[in-house]
Amino acid sequence: MLKYTRIPISNYYGHNGVIFRNDLAGLNLTREPKILIETGNMRNATDARMLAAPRVQRSLARAFTAAIVKFLTGR
Repeated sequence: MLKYTRIPISNYYGHNGVIFRNDLAGLNLTREPKILIETGNMRNATDARMLAAPRVQRSLARAFTAAIVKFLTGR
C-alpha cells in the first residue's frame, strides 16, 4: 500500500502487511472465496486521522482497484 498511500505497511503483525487467519467466522463459514482488508489501525491516532481523509480514501480505492485488476487479469 505504501506505493499508493502514506500509510506504512504493518510490521508488527504478520509479514509484509499480510497475515493469514483461521478464526474469523465471516471468512471461515463461507462457500465463496473472501478476503478481509484492513487498511489501518484505528487505535493508532495517525492511521485513524489518515483514514478519515478523503484524499487517503481515494488513494486506497485506487490501490484496491489496481490490485483486483492485476489479480483478475495478470496485468
